[in-house]
Amino acid sequence: MRRSPVVAVATVLALAAGAQASWAQGTLSTQGFGYPAGGLSTRAAATGGGFGEFDAVSTRNPASILGWARGGLYVQYDPEFRNVDASAGSDNTTTARFPLVAAGIPVGSRNVLSLSATSLLDRSWGTVRRSGQRLGADSVLFTENMRSTGGITDVRFAVAHAFNSKFAVGIGLHALGGENRLSLTRTYDDTAKFGTVQRSLRLGFQGTGLSAGAVWRPVRSFAVAASAAQGGKLEMRLADTVIASAHGPSRLGAGVRFDGLEGVSLAMSWERTDWSKLSSLGSDSLGAQKVNDVGIGADLTGPRMRNMPIMVHLGGRQRDLPFLAAGASVRERQFAGGITLPFGGPRAQADLGIIRAMRTGSGTTKENAWILSFGISVRP
Repeated sequence: MRRSPVVAVATVLALAAGAQASWAQGTLSTQGFGYPAGGLSTRAAATGGGFGEFDAVSTRNPASILGWARGGLYVQYDPEFRNVDASAGSDNTTTARFPLVAAGIPVGSRNVLSLSATSLLDRSWGTVRRSGQRLGADSVLFTENMRSTGGITDVRFAVAHAFNSKFAVGIGLHALGGENRLSLTRTYDDTAKFGTVQRSLRLGFQGTGLSAGAVWRPVRSFAVAASAAQGGKLEMRLADTVIASAHGPSRLGAGVRFDGLEGVSLAMSWERTDWSKLSSLGSDSLGAQKVNDVGIGADLTGPRMRNMPIMVHLGGRQRDLPFLAAGASVRERQFAGGITLPFGGPRAQADLGIIRAMRTGSGTTKENAWILSFGISVRP
């Protein structure tokens, strides 16, 4: 008998949930539909997200793309080295991410166009566990390998206009898309008698969104920024069949920046994202919630290289992650730092960042990670 798409999805997701509950996976950061890894450039992430509302490459505020000025291209690579400690044991994993690609093009002296792609949610994890079961009169042992790859990507086309040197606005059109690829392989010790069980599932996502923002600098040494985004309809598909629909997340953000000290810039940003709008894509246990994200950071001007200053970045960040783990919120604290090296003068820069992330939920489970961030920007 042919099973319906909904039954197939429920079966594989139930297997996935069972694997995540085991000590070998047990991650706090990849619950639900994944970890929000993108949105901040290396430079902004190294300031704890404090400059997120003002950074031209980051995707929080479409008005900030005026910082591209002469235009250019940016690519970013962020490997994460994660350790999970739980009462049943510990696990170490490495995840390679490309969370942000962006380009900016000036149009006249007061307008900039930008196209970017960032990782809205990354659901890459894997687990291997040993277990057993009864098959008829036999007790058999097996090794089970569960893997998830993919996520949801946010592609944004943005345009910004500067009314004057003090005030600018921007709007962004968003296309959400991507897929989750789930696979389960159960290999019995006696493969000749019991064989191997394999299951796989590919879920696709498709949706839209809209964002807007503004940056106001009333005096030379002080600036404020605000932005908002509204998710449109988001569909989850199995092959060509829509099996669930929801709305993309909505968010509000604001930031302040102070440049009144020579060689030092300070900034603080806040945002609130409503991930609960994704709830209807999953079961009642998905636990999607509204979360806050606060970051504070500093940019320091260092020695010169190729007639351009080397910039040093420092910051801290605290936020709750979108999805519950064992019914409790997952809190993430970050301490970050980095540098910007103008190896090509004004035409090419390398951003290097390092982030220490500490994640806690309910009980004794803790997750710590080192995130290395590498960003390259090239300008004509």
